[in-house]
Amino acid sequence: MPLTCSTQSVEEACKMAAWEGKAVLLSEPVPHIGEVFCDEALRWAARASVCRQFAWFWSSPHDACWAGIGTAARIIGDREVCVTDAAGIPVPVGTESAGGKGKGRFAWGDEALADLFSRVVGHGTPVCVGTFAFGEGGAMGEEWQGLPRTFLTVPEFVIRDGSPTSNGTDTAATHPEVIWNALVLPGDGPEVVRARQATAFVRLGELRDAPPVHEDWAETLVRSYPKPDAYMSAVCSVVDLIKAGEAEKVVLARSVRLQGEGTFDLERMLRALLPANPSCIVFACAAPFAEGAPVFFGATPELLLRSDGMQIESLCLAGTIGRTGTVQEDEISAQALLSDPKNRMEHALLADEVEQVFRLVCEDVQRDVVPRKLFLGNLTHLATRVSGRVQEGRRFLEILGDLHPTPAVGAVPREIIGAIPAIEGIERGWYAGPVGWTDGVGGEFALALRCGLTRGHQATLYAGAGIVAESDPRAELQETRLKFRSMLDVLLRV
Repeated sequence: MPLTCSTQSVEEACKMAAWEGKAVLLSEPVPHIGEVFCDEALRWAARASVCRQFAWFWSSPHDACWAGIGTAARIIGDREVCVTDAAGIPVPVGTESAGGKGKGRFAWGDEALADLFSRVVGHGTPVCVGTFAFGEGGAMGEEWQGLPRTFLTVPEFVIRDGSPTSNGTDTAATHPEVIWNALVLPGDGPEVVRARQATAFVRLGELRDAPPVHEDWAETLVRSYPKPDAYMSAVCSVVDLIKAGEAEKVVLARSVRLQGEGTFDLERMLRALLPANPSCIVFACAAPFAEGAPVFFGATPELLLRSDGMQIESLCLAGTIGRTGTVQEDEISAQALLSDPKNRMEHALLADEVEQVFRLVCEDVQRDVVPRKLFLGNLTHLATRVSGRVQEGRRFLEILGDLHPTPAVGAVPREIIGAIPAIEGIERGWYAGPVGWTDGVGGEFALALRCGLTRGHQATLYAGAGIVAESDPRAELQETRLKFRSMLDVLLRV
């Protein structure tokens, strides 16, 4: 059974690349491939990660599980944009998109992607997946070394369906939809593109036939950064800052670093995360080009921005309390959370700022009148949904940049955010930044919370708490411990 895409599309892409002198993105569904490569999206992502290929996994309550395998194109950088092919070689794109100096990284990322997606040939709809670091700046340090602040990838293969949904329902018997994406460069002829496609299918077949690698990982050492006493001291410093009138809220994060024997098994981790977090977005992003082949993963409850046509929405979470384990007691504690002035003020600061951004870019903005109670795993949160109809001419990634960083991960006012790294004493990296996907028009991005980074025998987890004037250092430390617990329980049993 031939696994080829449209001859007409291949020839059209080659002609367009030659005529415009720029890279063209060929995107084609592959007929019959689902019958040959029928497997779970989760397993495809895990195998690609083990085989040191780019791997992406995404499971949202709004969508089925899907995976991105291999690289057709990347948009990466720290302060400036660079569009590259799978080998990291810059490709010819629009002149404005290739520089980006003086622009915010979301704006130039949007420009680069819009330029690339303006030259799409084929019957597929390509998507770009990836993550933005929490903060601006140059090269990242510590455990994030070698990873860019902006890391966006157009996967070579996108594999949808044929996988369990986030609630664990098994639909693996259905054939997945597979889309093949490839860059066609000026000078490429149809025979070059077809040879590239044949090679891609060989790699996919090798990936399918690769034996699963299930290696036990035994935790041997756990360290926290900063130490608990230092974290509580930082909370006290921020409370003094707030009481002096220099801020209203500051989110302080800390990390836990685990050292173990063996390497982490992504497939086992995802299989543990999915049923435990049915209302969350479960994600994984493997970066094979960096030393130690790091994998960024998590199960985040916080939807930052989602687009459905002209409608966009965001889910604001702030105000947290631990769950007790019984429905009746959980309801009582959740009601106490809803009635607590400190948590209500912390939540209002977030919801107010998100609503303000929406009113600048949307018509008909709607917001929950009273926060709802959201029960997740071992925690209960206050949640407010904000939605609106996007104004004409507004672009998805630019709106994302307007929102980030919200008070859920940053500070009020935003001007104080620059002081956070010195107070925390850690490199946040991709933690607390936007992670998700876009098709150039809409998409879905979440805040990377309840997440971690694995690299070789090491894993680093992150958690934070919102500090306001009434914050108690011990209570904030305990909140971070509860947030760590949900991820530690998964890591220590895979």
